[in-house]
Amino acid sequence: MRTSISLLFLLIAFGLSAQKNLYVAKTGKTYGYINEHCEWVVPAKYDRVFPLDSTVGVILHQDKHGLVSSSGEMIMEVKYEYLKAGGGMVMFRSNELYGYYNYEGEKVINARYTKAKLFKNKRAIVLKRDQWIFIDFEGNEFIVGKDMKLHNYSEGRALIFDKIKDRFGYIDLEGKWVVDPKFNKAKDFHEGFARVLVGDKWGFIRTNGDWLVEPKYSNAFDFQEGHARVLTENGYTFLNADGSEMELGKVDKIHDFTEGVARVIRGKDVGLIDTEGNWLVEPSFESIKPKIRGYIPAAKKGLWGFIDEKGNWIIEPNYKNVAYPSEGLIPVMFKKLWGFIDENGKIVIEPAYNNLYELPPMGISSYMILKQPLFQNGIARAKEGKQWVLIDLQGQKICAQPLDYIGKAMPVDGKEIK
Repeated sequence: MRTSISLLFLLIAFGLSAQKNLYVAKTGKTYGYINEHCEWVVPAKYDRVFPLDSTVGVILHQDKHGLVSSSGEMIMEVKYEYLKAGGGMVMFRSNELYGYYNYEGEKVINARYTKAKLFKNKRAIVLKRDQWIFIDFEGNEFIVGKDMKLHNYSEGRALIFDKIKDRFGYIDLEGKWVVDPKFNKAKDFHEGFARVLVGDKWGFIRTNGDWLVEPKYSNAFDFQEGHARVLTENGYTFLNADGSEMELGKVDKIHDFTEGVARVIRGKDVGLIDTEGNWLVEPSFESIKPKIRGYIPAAKKGLWGFIDEKGNWIIEPNYKNVAYPSEGLIPVMFKKLWGFIDENGKIVIEPAYNNLYELPPMGISSYMILKQPLFQNGIARAKEGKQWVLIDLQGQKICAQPLDYIGKAMPVDGKEIK
């Protein structure tokens, strides 16, 4: 008997350790979570389940909320008026007041705030006696002052709007002013710099408030990969992290750098430059999407393929649409259906799926959606007709029966999928 129990325990433990991703799934009118083997980790018996935040998920049934772990363990019973997980804490509401539990289901901060937001960067914004303040994970309060509008922290600084002065400034993690309210507009810090507006011109400051570039731009965008797009008197160019500007010549539009290359538009055509401002590909393509995981989608005559950094076709433009590869397979659209090819352009999974991204199957333009890696640990979701399935790298269906909905993969270890 003891041997049988031990074997059973090992089998269960092995199953849990092998489980790497969960998916929100729906069958009929109820929701639960399935793993990559299409097994129900949390049974489909709830009115709604929400995407995991780290290793926990909120469930809803008959207007009551509960909390489950990524292994299917019930952490908080389905009896709470309101729960929302995010940033390492679970916000709850009781008698119209808000407080917080941790992800183990332990109450950390009692319900004492009339309004509250989720934690972000280890701080949450809450309303206490008609005044917005910050709190940390232990419930310590950081009061900025009256008549202040608070923004979430970014890189150790929080953007604050002083309603009396009608100006923006920044505080540190202790709630002390680092940059006094003096800007007409201001944005969060990115890569050590924030863009701020004085009068009608934009400039950039460092986290200590010193100027990188004093206000002189008609428009400006956040830093990404060491460069920020700015609009000068002569048109768009890039501002470098040392305060210098690239010399691009006459261009009509530029896009942020991704993996060391940026798309630049001149007239109706698109090309690519490197981080020094040198042309890698002269403008000659109808459209180019950002470089992600080493791949650059490009279009000519309304059809999509992939190019290298010299503009040579590595996969010919034969497809209505393309997305970014994952685990050696590339999603491509043949007419109205998606299939998968390998890195040599050979069809691996025949086109059979009308949707992969929960978007209309035609005219998808958002690279933020298309860059999502579909295959995770050899499994991807796909919509076939009106129902969703899980498939492996050979296109074999994992689920015995299709489901009415399958959400995107969520790692059970809380790590972000990139």
